[in-house]
Amino acid sequence: MRGVLRALPRATTAIVAVLELGQLIAACGFAITLARALTALVLERTLHQPDVLAAAGFAAARGVFIWLGRAWCDRLAAEQLRTARERLTERVLDLGAIALSRTKASDLAALDAELFRLLPLYNGYLPAAVRTGVASLLIPPVVLWLDPTTGLLVVLTLPLTVLFLALVGSATADAVARQW
Repeated sequence: MRGVLRALPRATTAIVAVLELGQLIAACGFAITLARALTALVLERTLHQPDVLAAAGFAAARGVFIWLGRAWCDRLAAEQLRTARERLTERVLDLGAIALSRTKASDLAALDAELFRLLPLYNGYLPAAVRTGVASLLIPPVVLWLDPTTGLLVVLTLPLTVLFLALVGSATADAVARQW
C-alpha cells in the first residue's frame, strides 16, 4: 500500500489535501454557526437568521468539497487502473505467443480482477488518510480557540494517540508479514 501511495505524484496528494482541508473547514464553520444559532434560540428565544444562513452555506460548501474529492479520486482510480492494465497488456505481449499459450486464461482474468482492488485504495483509503492528517493538524487549534481547557487536554494527549497508532500499526504490519 505504501508503494502505491509513494508512486502517486505529489500534486495528486496535494489536491486531495486541499479538498479535505476545505471539507474540514466547512464542517467546523457549520458546527460553530449552528451552535451559535441554537444557543440564541434556546437562551434568547430568537432565531438569528445570519447564523442559520451561514450554517447552510457551510453545509453546502462541505457538500461541494466532498463531491469534488470523490470525483477527483474516481478519476485518479480510473487513471491508475488504465495504467496498470496497459502494463499488464505490455507484459502479456512481451511473453510472446508460446509462453502465453501455456498460461491459463483464468490466471490472466484473476490478474485483471486484482487490479480492481486498487479502486478502494483511491476512493476510500487515500481521502481518509489525508483527512486524518489534515484533521489532526486543524482540530486542536480550533478546540483550543473555542475552549482553552479542553484544547489543552487535546494538545497534551495528542502525542499519546500517535504513539498508540504507531504501536497498532507495527503490530498489524507484523501480523500481515506473518500471514504472507
